[in-house]
Amino acid sequence: MIQRLRTAADTILPKGRLARSALVVSSGHVAGYAIMLAVTPLLTRLYGPADFGVYAVYTSIIAMLGLICMASYEAAIPLPEDDPTALSLVVVALGTCVVASSAVGVFVWLAGEDLLGRLQAGELGGLAFVFTLHLLGSGSAETFTNWFVRQRSFTPIARGRFAASTVNASVQVASAFVVGGATGLVAGSAAGAIAGGGYLLIHFGRSGGGFRGRSAAPIVSTAIRYRRFPQLSMPSTVLQRTALLLPPLALAAFYDSEIVGWYGLAQRALIVPLSLIGPPLSRVYLAEASRLHREGHGQLRLLFLRTAKKQLLYAGLPLMLFVLVAPPFFALAFGEPWREAGVYCQAVFPMLLLFIIASVLAGTLDVLERQDLQLFRSVVLLALVAAGMAIPLLLGAAPRTAIVALSATASAGYLITLWLVWRTIPDDRPGVPSPADLRSEHRRPASETSHLCPRLPSATSVSIHD
Repeated sequence: MIQRLRTAADTILPKGRLARSALVVSSGHVAGYAIMLAVTPLLTRLYGPADFGVYAVYTSIIAMLGLICMASYEAAIPLPEDDPTALSLVVVALGTCVVASSAVGVFVWLAGEDLLGRLQAGELGGLAFVFTLHLLGSGSAETFTNWFVRQRSFTPIARGRFAASTVNASVQVASAFVVGGATGLVAGSAAGAIAGGGYLLIHFGRSGGGFRGRSAAPIVSTAIRYRRFPQLSMPSTVLQRTALLLPPLALAAFYDSEIVGWYGLAQRALIVPLSLIGPPLSRVYLAEASRLHREGHGQLRLLFLRTAKKQLLYAGLPLMLFVLVAPPFFALAFGEPWREAGVYCQAVFPMLLLFIIASVLAGTLDVLERQDLQLFRSVVLLALVAAGMAIPLLLGAAPRTAIVALSATASAGYLITLWLVWRTIPDDRPGVPSPADLRSEHRRPASETSHLCPRLPSATSVSIHD
C-alpha cells in the first residue's frame, strides 16, 4: 500500500532530491493518516465530545512532556560529521528519555488525579503506567527517526509511522467496546506510540546499529559538546509547542469539556492533512539544509523559498477549499453535534497552516547553530498566544471569540518566525563568502584572504561550543 501511494504521488509532485525524499517519508504518513481519517467518523459515534475533550487534554500533556523527555538531544543527531558521535547522541537521548518518562509516571501516580481533575480529566490520574509507556514509545520513535534521517534512509520512517497509525486506530475502535470513555482513546494513542517506536528500534538493530562497545567517556563528551541543545533548544521547543498545546488546557479550565472536544476535532481535522506535508518535509529539509551548510554552497535561501512554496501549494490551497465548507461537512461526516467543530476549523486554519510552515523552516536555526534565536522567537510566540488566549477568557468572551483571537495572535507569531529565519540565513549573493570560505579563511595566510569579507555573517557567529 505504501509503495502504491508513493508511486502515485511521484507522478504528481515535482522531481528532485528534496521531493523524492519527502515522498518516501510522506507515503507512510499518507497511509497512516488515511486509516485515522477513515475511522474518525466511527470514533465520533463511539465516543462523545466530552470524551474527545479529555483526550485532547491527554494528548496536549503528552506532547508537552515529550518535548523535554530527551532534552532535545535527539534534534542534534543529524548534525555531526561522523556516525560514532551521532550514535553517542542516540544513547544520550534514549537514556534521558528513560529517566524522564519514569519520573513522569511516578508523579502522575502520586499527584496526577488531583491536578488533572482541575482540567476536567481526573480519570487520567489512574493511568500513570500508560503515561510512561507512551513517552518511552514516542521518544524512541523520535530518536531513531532522526538517526534514519541522518542515514538518508527514509523508508523505515514511513513504515514506522504507518505501523503507529494502524495500531492506534485499531485499539481505539476495539477499546470503545471494552473500556469505553476517554480511556479507550488514550489506550489507542499510547499503543500506537509504542508500536512506532518498537518498529524503528527493531529496524535500527537489524540495519547494523547497536550500542555494544560504547564506553562512557565519548558519550559524556558528546553530551557536553552538544549541551546547547538542552540549554537553549529544549526551552525554545517547549515554549514554541506550548503555544500550540496550551489552548486545549486553557479551554478546559474555562469552558465545558464539550468545547475542548470540538476544538480538538477541528485541530485534528487540519493537522492530519497538514502533517502529510509538514513532518515528512521537515525531516528531509533538515538533512538537506545540514548538507548544504556543511558543504558551504550558499543555497540555504533557495531551499527555504522552495520548501515554503511546496507547503503552500500542496497543503494550503487544497485545505482552504475544505475549510470553506467545514461546518456542514463536519455535521455530515461526524454527526450533527460536531457542526460547531467545523466553525472552529475555519477559525484556526491560518494558525495551523503557518505553524506547519514555520516548524519546518525553523529547523534552519538549528542547522546554523543559532539556538539563541530559536529561544527568542519561541518567547515572542508564546507571549502573543498567551495574550490572545488570556484576554478573551478573562473578559468572559464566547468560545468562538477566544479561538479567533488565539488564531490571530499565533499567526502573527509564526510570521515573525519566518521573517527571523530568513534574515538569519547567510546571504548567498556574489561576493559574500560561504561557510566553507569562512572556515578555510582561518587556515590561509593573511595575504591570501585579504579579498574576503572580514566580517562573519551573523548566522554563523555562534558556535555550539560557546
